[in-house]
Amino acid sequence: EYAHSVLDTPHRLNISATYELPFGAGKRWMDREGMMNAFLGGWALTGVGTYQSGFPVLIVMNSNNSGLTETVQRPNLTGTAPSTSGSAEDHFDSTCNCLTNWFNPAAWTSPAPFTLGDAPRTDARQRTPFKKNWDIAIQKTQLIGGRKTLMVRAEIINAFADPNFLGPQNRFGASAFGTITQEGGFPRLLQLLVRVGW
Repeated sequence: EYAHSVLDTPHRLNISATYELPFGAGKRWMDREGMMNAFLGGWALTGVGTYQSGFPVLIVMNSNNSGLTETVQRPNLTGTAPSTSGSAEDHFDSTCNCLTNWFNPAAWTSPAPFTLGDAPRTDARQRTPFKKNWDIAIQKTQLIGGRKTLMVRAEIINAFADPNFLGPQNRFGASAFGTITQEGGFPRLLQLLVRVGW
């Protein structure tokens, strides 16, 4: 049963940055109080990005002929690579609005009756789709009455509407084997926040 964890992700990059615009009181340009500072001062931009490898896949038989109950049967490996070429976009099929041929079915074969199959618990040679996401925020902080602060913030979740595809159909022998029909995560969302501090 030695194999990669189903949550194994060998590559993950997180990027986070905040940039305060150089305008208004205490900044490089227009360093003065008053109406100009109220409109142009206190602005900041924030971006948070994530890039991540997919997870290893677990391949099982669609029908169990092992003779055992309460268990799944795995196929046999043929020695052929299970991966197919191309990005997620290359696998998109508009007729079903899904990704197809994520696996090379020639990589497996059905085991003989009353055997378990020699495929590993998870196969890291083929993974679920690569994931990426960017969240962007713009905010303004304004000093009110000398002590109180008012912050208005707009956040765009999944700013570029990148799809977060879930795993493919993993039952070898099923007609939809290797097809990805679902997305997870969030669609592009806009949320507004107002905060008063004193």
